[in-house]
Amino acid sequence: MFLILNRVKFYMNYFEKISRIIKKIFEKEVRFPCIIWDGKTMTYLNLTQKEIDTKLLETDNKELTITKKEELLPQ
Repeated sequence: MFLILNRVKFYMNYFEKISRIIKKIFEKEVRFPCIIWDGKTMTYLNLTQKEIDTKLLETDNKELTITKKEELLPQ
């Protein structure tokens, strides 16, 4: 009986982990329309917050600025 309960718990945990992974795959990240200025050119992209943070941290360009569209519009 104890062995069966352990197996059931194991499979329940296993299926919970699988379902979390599947949900994470299909989870849509929020994208922000952004203006990217690197000192020479202006680019318009839709970026996630993670992409924005990565670009700002990994750049050597001191003139790089990323502005979200919602920051430009008055509320």
